[in-house]
Amino acid sequence: MRRLWSLILLSRAYFLAGGIVMYFLGVIVASAEGASRGFLAVVWGQLGVSAIQLMTHLINETYDVERDGLVTTRTPFSGGSGVLPAGRLEKRVALWGAAACALIGIAVMLTVGWPVASVYAVALVVGYGYSAPPLQLMVRGLGELAAALAVALLTPLAGYGVTAGRLSASVLWLGLPLLATSLAFMILVELPDYDADRSTGKRNWVVRLGRDWAGHTHNGLLVLSYLLLALVTVAGTIPQPAAALLWLTLPLAAWQVGGVWLRLHRGWRHYGLLAAGGMALIGLYGLLAGLGYWI
Repeated sequence: MRRLWSLILLSRAYFLAGGIVMYFLGVIVASAEGASRGFLAVVWGQLGVSAIQLMTHLINETYDVERDGLVTTRTPFSGGSGVLPAGRLEKRVALWGAAACALIGIAVMLTVGWPVASVYAVALVVGYGYSAPPLQLMVRGLGELAAALAVALLTPLAGYGVTAGRLSASVLWLGLPLLATSLAFMILVELPDYDADRSTGKRNWVVRLGRDWAGHTHNGLLVLSYLLLALVTVAGTIPQPAAALLWLTLPLAAWQVGGVWLRLHRGWRHYGLLAAGGMALIGLYGLLAGLGYWI
C-alpha cells in the first residue's frame, strides 16, 4: 500500500484535470459547430491525451530527479513529487510507467485518423522531449513554450479533431489568450525551484531572467493575454457569449498581477498560493469558454 500511494504521488494525477478540461473544450467547440462523434470515440481520444500527459510527468520525474532532490520550497505545482529523490520508488518504476503511457498514446494516435493523428504525434514528441534527451526542452529555455502550446492549443485541438474528424482555426483563435496565460503560469511554477535549477545548470526562463524580471514578465504576459482576448472579441472569431464570459476572469488575473507585484517589493514567498491562482485562471478559462460555446 505504501508503494501504491507513492506511485499515486509520483504521477501527480491532479494535473490531469487540466487536460480533461481543455480536451472537452475542443469537444464542445466542435459540437457547437455541428460536429458529432460517438461517446466512446471521444473518451478514447481523452484517454490518449491523459496518457501522454502522464507520460510527460513520469519522464520529467525521472530526468529531473537530481534537481528535485535539491528543492527546499516544494509546492503541489513545482519541484516534482519528491518520491524518487526520497528513494520511495525506483527510477525504473517511473520509466516503465512512462513507456506504458506512451504505448497508449501511440495506440490512440494510430486510430484517430489524419490529420488529428498529427496533433497526438506532436504531443508525444513534445511530452517526451520536454525533459528527456536529445531535446531536453526544459533545460534549453524552450520548456515553457512547449508546455503552454500543449495546454492552450494541442489539447483543445485533439478534442476538436476527435469530435469533428478535422482541425479548425477557431480553436487556435480561442487558444491565443490562453497561450499567454499558460506561459505566465509556467513562470509561477518555476519560481520556487530557482535556486535548485540555477545550481544544476537548468536554463529556464526564471534562471535566465532572475526572479524579479521573471515576475515582471509574468505580469506582462497576463496583460498580453487580455489584449489578445480584446482582439479576438473585436474580430468576432469566437462567439460573443464565450468572449463575454471569459472577461469574468479579469479580477482573478488582476489579483495574480497584484500578488506578484507585492512579492517584487516585499520578498518572494507563498509560491504555492500564486501557482494555485495561475492554475485556477487556466481552468476557469477552459470552463467559461466551454460554457459560452454551449450557450
